[in-house]
Amino acid sequence: MGLDVYFRRDIGNALRASAVTAEAAMAVALDGLNDREKALVLNAYRRGHMAALTAVGLSFGLEPTTGVSQLDQAGTGMVIPAWTETPREL
Repeated sequence: MGLDVYFRRDIGNALRASAVTAEAAMAVALDGLNDREKALVLNAYRRGHMAALTAVGLSFGLEPTTGVSQLDQAGTGMVIPAWTETPREL
């Protein structure tokens, strides 16, 4: 049986990939809603998904640092967090 080792950078990249995928899936889910409904659903979805990603990241000693991704050049409002190592207490 082999030993699986994951670097925090790799885990952070997986969390970022999940966030991008969730945004793409959400675009499909919003089809057919009016602007007000879209805003409400999108806000709730993003908050819930980010809470889940944050919980996973923190379990690996990573915390999100938000910033506008290069993917947001079209002005979509998409914020894809980067993940930085959580300071350790001694």
